[in-house]
Amino acid sequence: MEKLHREQLLALEIAMEEQRVRYTHEVESLRTELQNERERVQASEKVAQENHEGMEKLHREQLLLLK
Repeated sequence: MEKLHREQLLALEIAMEEQRVRYTHEVESLRTELQNERERVQASEKVAQENHEGMEKLHREQLLLLK
């Protein structure tokens, strides 16, 4: 009986370690995805800001031409 309990305990410990490894991998994957998404957002914001600044410059130049 004791041998059976030890075997069950060992099997449980192995299963828990395998699950920990899977969860760790999943968390790392999610962190990577989150970082990639943050970088994508930052790049989009930069493009939007550059476009905005370009339009402002163009409008100022057009106003100067009208004066």
